[in-house]
Amino acid sequence: MKVVIIYATLNGHTEELASLIEENLKSGAIEVDVKESYEISGSDLPAYDAVLIGTYTYGDGDVPDDMLDIYEEIEEMELDGKPTAVFGSGDTFYDHFAGAVDKFTDLLKARGGKMITESMKVDIMLDEEEVEEKASLFSKEISASLLSQ
Repeated sequence: MKVVIIYATLNGHTEELASLIEENLKSGAIEVDVKESYEISGSDLPAYDAVLIGTYTYGDGDVPDDMLDIYEEIEEMELDGKPTAVFGSGDTFYDHFAGAVDKFTDLLKARGGKMITESMKVDIMLDEEEVEEKASLFSKEISASLLSQ
């Protein structure tokens, strides 16, 4: 089972989540490639058994500029039931907390992706232990879903 984690980070929060998820998935015997959004294109996605998207949110719930290329490429793809999941960081101060996570979730579903777990939104104000716990639970759900297929 080969999984790609595609992420963008502004202040390191989403990168930290991607690293925690990678660590947890690898301990479950899943091969994981972690790529920043500029290191991968939509044409690379068919090589993976599952696609995980990690994004921060820009402005009032917007997809950040550094995730727009992959977002637009996925808009033109058919995912044909490919297992997918979305995670991200945000600030609950804003009306649309981690809104880019919702936009990617909706996009993946619309393009035929099979969501293998609920999307995970992490408040940037959580302490390290809470972040690790959320990432661990998210990773366990992904592992259980992928390894049962």
